[in-house]
This record gives sequence, structure tokens and C-alpha cells, in this order.
Amino acid sequence: MIDEGSLPRVQAPEPAGPGAAKMDHTMQTVGGGTATLIISTAAFVFLSFLARVTIARTVSLQQWGEFSLGLALSSLLAIIIALGLPSAVSRALSYEPKHEERRAIVRITLIASILSAIGGTVVVYVAAAPLASVFHDAHLTIVFELFAPAIGFTVISTVLAAYFQGMERVAPNAIFNNALNPGLFFGFVVVALVLDTGFFGILVAYSLSAGVACGAVAVYTWRKLPPALAHSPHAEEADPSGRVSLLVMTITLFGAASLNLLTQFADTLILGAYRSTSIVGLYAAGMTLARLFLAGASSLVYIYLPVSTRLRRERDFDGLRRSYVTSARWVTVITLPIFCVFFFDPGATLTFVFGSNYANGVLALRILSLAGFVSVVIGPANAGLSGLGHPIANMISAGTSLVANVALSFALIPSYGLVGAAVAWSVARLIYIGLCLGFIWRVYGMTPFARPFSRPLIVSLAILTPLFLLIPVPGASYVLLFGLVIVAFVVCLAAIPLTRSVEHADIVLYRTVQKRLGFRSPWLENYLESHQAGAPVLPAGVIG
Repeated sequence: MIDEGSLPRVQAPEPAGPGAAKMDHTMQTVGGGTATLIISTAAFVFLSFLARVTIARTVSLQQWGEFSLGLALSSLLAIIIALGLPSAVSRALSYEPKHEERRAIVRITLIASILSAIGGTVVVYVAAAPLASVFHDAHLTIVFELFAPAIGFTVISTVLAAYFQGMERVAPNAIFNNALNPGLFFGFVVVALVLDTGFFGILVAYSLSAGVACGAVAVYTWRKLPPALAHSPHAEEADPSGRVSLLVMTITLFGAASLNLLTQFADTLILGAYRSTSIVGLYAAGMTLARLFLAGASSLVYIYLPVSTRLRRERDFDGLRRSYVTSARWVTVITLPIFCVFFFDPGATLTFVFGSNYANGVLALRILSLAGFVSVVIGPANAGLSGLGHPIANMISAGTSLVANVALSFALIPSYGLVGAAVAWSVARLIYIGLCLGFIWRVYGMTPFARPFSRPLIVSLAILTPLFLLIPVPGASYVLLFGLVIVAFVVCLAAIPLTRSVEHADIVLYRTVQKRLGFRSPWLENYLESHQAGAPVLPAGVIG
């Protein structure tokens, strides 16, 4: 594993960056991968929303709370049982230039993931009753039992998609995990309701959809992975200073992923221990919306991990910094309109999505959405840490965040309920992503806050803040709500050329989208080229 102290701070100039064609390839990979994942994530969010809103409007508030607790615990256990393998194998395949070594990595991790998935599923099923007793709700036993198979299926599906992630291919994750799985879940929920199987049928639908999606990605992997491993481009040499063993990556990323997911759900679980499942249901509604920001960021994080690994392998530190700024800006443009709606019109948002019974979660949603958006603005710092070969720093950041979440949860939830839980999660989230950014900024000079990023963001906020304050949305004005989202998105896009913040990477992304959609607009391309920024103001290189 690389020691940051062995990376001397430069007084000499850093190695030359890639040529224009090489940088274009990097941004096409990041841009195309991010665009694909954003579309699939939008499908995931939409389909998950349909399923969850259908469930929330069909079952009682107590049952919705029980479903939310089961979902939180199963998501947590799936990450723990995965043992950090998805990110570790992706990083290892990205850094390893030899075909034979890549095949060995796949064999070892596939066996480990299958054994872990089977063992974890059995343990959760057997321990369902004791887990339910922790929350003083016997009805949770059947929830945990029926969710147990989904945990194992999720582990295997995630690891299989990670094999392709390591080769900078995002399609399997986008198709099977982001689109097919939630689509099947929604479909099975509808079938369960039509057949009048009640809450039991909804719980079965969750594991059944995970199992079918896992089978589909397994068939795809069996057919497509061998030729992909054989024909993926490999570097002739890899910088040895950035190499980290698969075992070390697995152990440390297992620790980081477990701590991070504990942080994500600790407040929900502690809230369930102190308050009723109905209160958990209210909190889960706001958290479901707030996680949209993390879902958007996860699209970038997923592709940025192998890309940052490749750039580190090639010692292209200038490319690392430039791609970080551009990547953070793309996701910010997409999430800023959503933030404005959630923060300025939380009542209308909750009523539209979940119904009037959830309107009491307004303050919690405001707190959660603010923290979620700020963490998106900071950029894919956690993926950068893993891709650059600093998993211990990632684990320390996640551990610090968890301590803050648990401490604040126990301090605030008994008195402030769901608002206390929202504050605990928000502070913990900002601590985690802030520490990750601080590390990569200190060692590599990577930060999103360059002029091409800051100028459009400031202009967009200056326009949208008074707009949303002056046009409050009544609870039933859903057309106005959607109209404001569209206006906000147009403002965010227009702010880039208006502030002369267009970068070459933006034009590369635009050309990629044009090619995929089969249209061409020379006027718009010329307009973007005429409004390009000068050389971006980036921190001085700190790696020699």
C-alpha cells in the first residue's frame, strides 16, 4: 500500500499530462458512463418511488415503518456481507495490466462472494427473531426472514457488476441493478396487490425481484466477461507506487463500506429504538427523498473510481484534477434543481410523493436535503480516495463520521425525534465527505472549487433562490412544482456558457450525447466553443 509520506511535495514540475486525444477519451468515459448511470439511476429512482409510494399508500403507517426498517437493515447487512469486494475488485482490475492476473482476481472473488452471500443469508434468517426484539416489534420477524434472501442476491449482483466496472463498463450495473431490479420489484408489488396477498406479498416481492435480477446479471457475466477480460486495453506498465494488494483493499474497503453504511442507517435504527415505527415511517419518507442526491452522486462515483485508478496508474495528476472539477460540476447541475424544490417547497414535495399524512416531515426534509446537496457539490472525493489507493484514509473518514452520527443520534433523538435524527445524519455525512476531500486536496491538489465550477453555481443560486422564495407552491399545485424544476434546470445549464465556464470536456460530452441520440446541432456546438473558459484555476500540483 502506498504511503502518502512517500509522495514528495513537488517543487519540480509534474509529469506531462496526456495528449488532447487521451484526455478526450478520459472525459468520454467519465461523461458517457455518468450519463448512462444517471439515466439508469433516474429509472431506479422512478421505479423505486413508484413501488415505495404504492406501498406507503396501501399499507398502514406502522407497516410502512416496518418495511423501512427491514429495508435499512437489509441494505446495511448486504454491504457488510459483501466484505468490501465490489470496490476492491473494481480497483484491482483497473490497476492490473496483465490478463492472467485479472482472471485470477475474478476466480478468487467470485468464490468468496458466493460463500459470503450464502452464509449471510442463513445467518440473517436464523437471527430474524432476535433482531426484531431489538426494535420491540414482533411483526419485524417475518420482515427480516423474507428479506434475508435479497441480501445474498444483492451481494452477488453487486460483485458481478463490479467486474465490468473495473474495465470502465457501466452497462451491467445500469441495466440489471439500477433498472431491472426495481422494475421487477414494482411489477411484483402490483401483482401482490392485485392478488390481495397483503403485506406478506409485498415482502416476498422484494426478495423475488432481487433473485431474478441476480440470475439475469449472472447469465450476462457468464457470456460477456471472458471476452471483455481478454480484449480490454491494458497499460504496458503500472506505477508501482500506487499499487495496493487485493487483500488490503478488500479489508479496508470492507471496513469503510460497513462504517459508511452504518452511518447512513444508524440514525434510522436508533430512531426506531426510541420512537414508534410510525415516526420511523415519517423519517423514512424524508430520507428517501434526500437519498436522491446520493443516488445522483453514486452515478459519478461508480465510474470515477476506475477512471481515477487508471489516471493514478499512468501518473496523470493534471488529468485527475481537471476531471474531478468537471465531474463534480455535471452532477451539481443535475441535482441543484431537485435541491431547490426539496428545500424551498418540502411540504408540497412530501404531499405529492407520499400523501398528506407525511407533511409533518417538512423540517427534517429541509435539513436532509441541504446536507445531501452539499455533499454532492464536494464531488466524488470518496471514490477518489479508493481509486487513488488510500483505502485506510477512506476508512478513517467513515469511522469518524459514524462516531459523530451515533453520538448525535443518542444525544438528539430522545428529545427532538426525527429532526434530531436528521441533524445527526446530516452532520455525519458532511464530516465523511469533507474529510475525504481534505485528504485528496492535501496530497493531490484535487478540489471542485475552480472558476468553471464556482461561477455557474453562484449565478444559479443567485437566480433560483429569490425565484423559489417568491413563488411558493401550494400543496396541490403539482404542475407548478414540475414547472419550477424545469426552469431551474434550464437556469443551471444556461449559467455555464453565460459565465464563460464551458470546458473542452463539456463539448466532448455534448458530442458523445449527440452521437448516441443521433442528432447534430452545429449552431449549439459553435456557441459552446465560443464561450469556453480560459485555463481553469486549479491548485498547484502537489505530486512529484
